Amino acid sequence: MFPPLVRVENEEFLVVNDHQTIAPADVLLISLPYKARLTQSGHDFATRTDEFAVHLRGGRSMWFRSRAGQRSEFVEAFCTTIRTVLSRPVPVVYVDYDKLYQSIRDKSIW
Repeated sequence: MFPPLVRVENEEFLVVNDHQTIAPADVLLISLPYKARLTQSGHDFATRTDEFAVHLRGGRSMWFRSRAGQRSEFVEAFCTTIRTVLSRPVPVVYVDYDKLYQSIRDKSIW
């Protein structure tokens, strides 16, 4: 899920400024995770996160974090771009954060 660590002398670093090009045709699904919470009275509710996952052809998934409060705007623009390029919508689903994270890790999302 993460790139290999880069070793410099006796320290290891995770390089996070890498970029990858994704072909629009490879985007199959976007997952918007939420975190389930309980009120003091025991009622459940969902809180939005700033993360989202893009699931790609070939079984790959990429995890993104948007700026605080801007996930919806970014995902909407991303979906509009894909729809314009491919003339097809991208399915967007809401899923529990922990379940999504685990399904990506064990590749059971497919």
